[in-house]
Amino acid sequence: MYDFCINGGGMVGAATALGLASKGCRVAIVEPHMPSPFDRESKPDIRVSAISQTSADLLDALGAWRHIAAMRVKTLHRTECLGKTLTHALTLPQAVLACLNWAIL
Repeated sequence: MYDFCINGGGMVGAATALGLASKGCRVAIVEPHMPSPFDRESKPDIRVSAISQTSADLLDALGAWRHIAAMRVKTLHRTECLGKTLTHALTLPQAVLACLNWAIL
């Protein structure tokens, strides 16, 4: 028997499960595909996550940030939007970029 069942083991689901488990809850994660182990030689995923300092602080409190930071974490200076038929640069004001401190590649 579990206290919580989390649907999806991505960044949000895994962080939620870790937070609940750290409070003594029994948690199950339903995820159809186990992630591959991190390989520094592999190409970055096309999906990049922009992380604010507040989110990095939460992940640090959960004990996860040091593992994430050991992977592909870069300071965010610029972002681009990619679509099936259109590629263009998305210009964000510096104040917005300042809030999105990290890019996880």
